[in-house]
Order: sequence, then C-alpha cells, then structure tokens
Amino acid sequence: MYEFFLLFFSVLLSGHFLFFLYAFHAAISIRYWFAIDIAIRYRYRSYRAFS
Repeated sequence: MYEFFLLFFSVLLSGHFLFFLYAFHAAISIRYWFAIDIAIRYRYRSYRAFS
C-alpha cells in the first residue's frame, strides 16, 4: 500500500512538474514574441518619423 501511494504521488508530481514546465515555457515564449513585436513596431515607427 505504501509503495502504491509513493508511486502514485511520484507520477502525480511528475505530471504537475511537466505541466508547470510547459506553462512556464509558454509564458516565456509569449513574452519573447511580444517583445519582438514591440521592437518591430518601434523600428518601423522610427523609420517613418525619419523619412
């Protein structure tokens, strides 16, 4: 019974760990693409201002 509970807990913990890792990676990717979008818009805006 103790081994079964330990196995279940380790699987549950690994599942949560993978989920949080995926969510953390998704948040970093969204922030990364958002920063690229802001940089591109700022660059185009400054080009338009100089032209």
